[in-house]
Amino acid sequence: MNKKSIVKATALSTAIIIGTTSAAATMTINSDTASAATSAATTYAVKSGKLVVKSTGKAATGYVTYKSVLYNNGAKFTGLYKDKYYKSGALATGTYKSKYYSKGSLFTGIKSSKYYKSGVLATGTYKEKFYKDGALFTGVYQDKYYSKGALSTGVYKSKYYKNGVLATGTYKDKYYKNGVVYTGYHVTSSKLYKGASIAKGTVQYEDLYYINGILAELVTFDADDAYGGKVTLKDSKGKVVSTYKDEVYLLTSGTYKLTVTANGYATYTKTIKINAANQEESISYSMNESGGSVDEDDESIDDDSSYENDDDSSYDEDDDSSYEDDDSSSDEDDEAIDEDEEASDDESVSDEDADSITYVEFEADDAYSEKIVVKSSSGSIITAKSKGKYQLESGTYTYTITSKGYKTVSGKFTVSGGEKTILFTMIND
Repeated sequence: MNKKSIVKATALSTAIIIGTTSAAATMTINSDTASAATSAATTYAVKSGKLVVKSTGKAATGYVTYKSVLYNNGAKFTGLYKDKYYKSGALATGTYKSKYYSKGSLFTGIKSSKYYKSGVLATGTYKEKFYKDGALFTGVYQDKYYSKGALSTGVYKSKYYKNGVLATGTYKDKYYKNGVVYTGYHVTSSKLYKGASIAKGTVQYEDLYYINGILAELVTFDADDAYGGKVTLKDSKGKVVSTYKDEVYLLTSGTYKLTVTANGYATYTKTIKINAANQEESISYSMNESGGSVDEDDESIDDDSSYENDDDSSYDEDDDSSYEDDDSSSDEDDEAIDEDEEASDDESVSDEDADSITYVEFEADDAYSEKIVVKSSSGSIITAKSKGKYQLESGTYTYTITSKGYKTVSGKFTVSGGEKTILFTMIND
C-alpha cells in the first residue's frame, strides 16, 4: 500500500469514528462500566461550559452523560428525561411543572409540613395524620372531625364529636345527643338528667319515678285489719318522710323505719330496706292489742344504728300508764251499769241523740307520732273512736297532745253538735 492509500485509509477510519460518535455517546448514558466511562472521557471534553467531541471540537449531539452530568446537545440539561427531573444537568429537588421532585424522582411524603403523593399535594392519611390538599386538616371531612390532622374530641360548628365521630354525652356543661345540644330528660349512669344537670324534684320519666335524679319506687303500707293507725316513716337520718300522694310513699333505695300507732294497740315498728328497682311494693303489718310494742325489724338489717336522730321512738310501756284505764276514769256510779247498758255503748247513736253529738277530729300539719288525751269538764278521759277521732256530747272539753321531742300542746274547745276539726302544730322541744 502506498503512502496515499494509507492516508485515505486513515481518513476513512476517522470518518467512521466521527460518524458513530452519537451512538457511542448514547451508549455511555446508561452504562456504569469502567470501559464506558473511559470511552466517554476519551471521546468528550468540556470547553466553555459545552460538551464537545474531542476529535472535532463540535458540540456533542443528543443526551450525553459526562462525569455524572447530563448534557443535551452539548448543554447542561434542565427538565425531564426518562421521568427524572434534572436541573443544570444534575438530578434535582424542587417543583417542576406543578410537581415536586426529590433527587430527581416524584416525591411522596412530608416536605415543609406539606404532604405530597407522587409529587402532588395530596388529600389522605399519612403516618396517622390526615391532610387535605397537602395541609394538616382541621374540620369535618366525610362526617369525621379532625383537628390538625388528628381525629379529635370537641365542639365544631355547634356539634359535639368524640374521637372524630358525632357523640352523645356531656361536654363543658352541655349535654349533646347525637352531636346536637339536648335539654330534655335522659338517663345516664342510672341517674336522671335534664340537659347536663341532675333532674330536680320528683319526675316520672318513661314510666319510672326519680327523686332528684335517683330512681324511686311507689310504696304502700297495708294493715291486715282496720286499726285506724297512724303511719310514720323515717329515713336513715331520722327525717320524717311525707307521702307522695294519698297514702302512697315514693322512696329511693335505702333503709327506713316504719312506726304505726293506734289507740288500744301496741306500737308497731319495723326496719325496712327498699330496692327502688322494684318500682312498686306493698308492705303489710299486723298490730297486737295493747300490752307491749311490736318490733318486726327485717332480719336482713343487721343494725339500726344508722338512724341518727330517731325522734320517732315508740313510747315505753310505762308511757302507756299515762292513759288512764277506763276503770280508773269511771266513778262508783259506773259500776251500776248493767250488761245491757254496756252493750248499748257499741250500738249506733239514735236519731234523737245525733243532734247532740259532735264528731271531733284532731289533725296535725305533720307526722309527729303524737298522743292525744281529751277530757270532759269533769276531768274524765274520753276514749277515741279511732286515732284522733271522737264522738262528743255537747259541752266543754280540754285536750293535751304530747310527742317525744316536741313541746306539749294543750287547749280547750266547746261542741254543740255537727262536726269539728282541731288543727294543731307541734314545736321541737
